[in-house]
Amino acid sequence: MCGDELSGVIAEFLELATSEKPYLDSETYLALGDRFNRGVVYMDDKDWDRALEEFEYIVGIDEQSENAYGNLGIVHLFRRGIGRS
Repeated sequence: MCGDELSGVIAEFLELATSEKPYLDSETYLALGDRFNRGVVYMDDKDWDRALEEFEYIVGIDEQSENAYGNLGIVHLFRRGIGRS
């Protein structure tokens, strides 16, 4: 795949992804994806406070982020000791 083809595929992906969330531009969409992935890494590391910060940031911008809300619930459960061994 050459550079132009790859750029086209990426543009199509972003258009499709942001069509489901027309209130987000592609830059914000990608930035929130990065924040989400960081939050998941924090969850894996059991760094609940930092994970909470990431997911709260996401829902502050994208109030319709079902995945971020779901992870917020998990983080709150584990912060309260349910996940402590």
